[in-house]
Amino acid sequence: MSAAAWVQSRKEIRALLPWCVTVAGATVLGGALVQRADLPGARPDHALWIALIHVAGVLSVAAWTVGQELAHGTLSTLLVQPAGRLRLLGTKLLVLGAALLALGATAGAMIPEWRGPVASRPLLIWGPVALGLGLVPLLTLLSRRTLGGVVFAPVLPGLILVVADRFYPLRDGLQAWPIVWYGTLVASALGIAAFALVFHRLQVAGDGEGRPAASARGAADRRGLSGARVVFGHWTWLSVKKELRLQQMTFAVSGLYVAGAVLVSILQRSNPLYVGPTFAALSALHGLFIPLLAGCLASAEERQMGTLATGLLQPRAAWTQWAIKVGVAAALALTLGLGLPALLAWLPPIDRFQASAEFGVAAVLVLGAGVYVSSLSSNTLWALIVSFPVMGIAVEVAGVSVGPIVRILNQAMPIVPGPPTAGGLRVASIRAIEDGVAIALALGFVMLLSVFAGRNHRSLDRSVRVVANQVAGLILYAIGAATVSFAVSRLLWGLR
Repeated sequence: MSAAAWVQSRKEIRALLPWCVTVAGATVLGGALVQRADLPGARPDHALWIALIHVAGVLSVAAWTVGQELAHGTLSTLLVQPAGRLRLLGTKLLVLGAALLALGATAGAMIPEWRGPVASRPLLIWGPVALGLGLVPLLTLLSRRTLGGVVFAPVLPGLILVVADRFYPLRDGLQAWPIVWYGTLVASALGIAAFALVFHRLQVAGDGEGRPAASARGAADRRGLSGARVVFGHWTWLSVKKELRLQQMTFAVSGLYVAGAVLVSILQRSNPLYVGPTFAALSALHGLFIPLLAGCLASAEERQMGTLATGLLQPRAAWTQWAIKVGVAAALALTLGLGLPALLAWLPPIDRFQASAEFGVAAVLVLGAGVYVSSLSSNTLWALIVSFPVMGIAVEVAGVSVGPIVRILNQAMPIVPGPPTAGGLRVASIRAIEDGVAIALALGFVMLLSVFAGRNHRSLDRSVRVVANQVAGLILYAIGAATVSFAVSRLLWGLR
């Protein structure tokens, strides 16, 4: 190996190593916990969720092999190196392939079996490896977004599954799963060939997107605003438009959901033996992923693009800018995540998706978690991946800290309702008030998350001490909210 190839290999290893260690550590820890028979609350289906975390982690590692060049602005520097482009690409793919194979072997050893189709486990473990090597880097390069490959690559196996299930229905077994596996391998091989072709023809000037090079922008800079058209309008409206431009990936994911929902609805009605993803499952997944994505894009995307400092220097109060940012993210999360499935009810699918109040509260909590993690992240991809373990840890911490307090209060002041036949209307009213108090407290938790995230967004001081103080404040609020909810419930039942 030449000195230049060794230097590039070291650079690729340094870029991917932290991501690989994080994904492998999460897989090992999750697999070890699930395999422990004495772990309270552990169920065999938890292995499926760990496999999904492995899928997201592998796709993220694959996206970062090109995303690092886009995020740090080093793609043009890489292309002008005194070496063949195919050689540069080969080094990237060799390092990436070794990393993905190691992650796949780790997942295969640590993730136990689960109930479901036999072919689903190897597909979820090794399918992302095949996608990550062939399609994810290509889609990341074409979309010019670090999230592009992670979001768009899983669409192809899903499409193959839907089509295969339509033309190979349930007879002697699930033929669709092997078809998805071999189709993914073929698509990955074609993706590697296409990636080599695109990388070989990639332009240095303007990164191949038709943007003028730095030398060509000199005259435009002297004309003002880099030659761009000056836009006039109210500051608030211009800020909203800017936030909507930051959420382009959210619109893209919702567009994919609409296409998938229409296709699934048609297949459900035309094929009685259809066993693929349902409209309700797609809608539920979309309804939770869109708030998370919108929240993660809110702050980290602007920091990754390098426009955060410029925005904070505008002659407007920081809290006003933050309120507009969170308001746009919340509006998109509720409109696209919950309103869009309701709008598609005219399809009409076999299984309908009805978002309950609990689902809406969960979507708002996911949005708050995404916004908070985004305020601590320097790029959107990292914010999206970190959000999953953060929410899992938050649920566990809440169970550990709030659960014992509620049990102690229940033992000290047990609730003894009256006969179910007497005062039925009042019992329903009490239940409604309890639900309203719980929803109000959950919204208050999201507001506190937003306040902390706003502080992190406008400040460069995101030290461990600051984050620890914020986490302590959130835990205290959760304990206080549980106590208030219990006290209100006890008071209502006592007055009955």
